[in-house]
Amino acid sequence: MKKNQVKDVIIYPSASPDTCSLANKISEFHYDLIERKLEHSSLPTEQKIEIIINILNALKNE
Repeated sequence: MKKNQVKDVIIYPSASPDTCSLANKISEFHYDLIERKLEHSSLPTEQKIEIIINILNALKNE
């Protein structure tokens, strides 16, 4: 396997199944954390986009 390639994206579902909007499911802290990790990674832009799409799809399927 090549270095710096995404193997898996793991999403842990929240404990409370409330019906808040998708934007409200990610707290400001998690948003900042994801943004910082992606900015400091050496992944190409296509892989960064793939990570974001996988996160959004996982949140939609909760």
